[in-house]
Amino acid sequence: MGKKKKNKWRLPKSEVTWHGGGSTSTHRKKRSIASRAVDDRSWHFTLVHTPSGIGVSGEVPEGHYSQKQMQQEREKLFSRLWGQLELKVARHLRLPRWKT
Repeated sequence: MGKKKKNKWRLPKSEVTWHGGGSTSTHRKKRSIASRAVDDRSWHFTLVHTPSGIGVSGEVPEGHYSQKQMQQEREKLFSRLWGQLELKVARHLRLPRWKT
């Protein structure tokens, strides 16, 4: 007989609220329409598990990013924060697999 698959617990997206925002440089340079450069300086996210009130936050380091680079950095940050929040909530709920 085959082995039983263990279902990994996942944090339901419906229980999480998030807030994010960014800042731009005050010294904007005139850009051509073809330019994809943006003077984005930083970006921050806060994720909160609504039922428990547990939250995590983080930010993209300050720097100059193109639109594509900033999007990739935001996605990496969001994924990292989601993992941290999932771990904290699982520990709070005392799920056996997450005890350390």
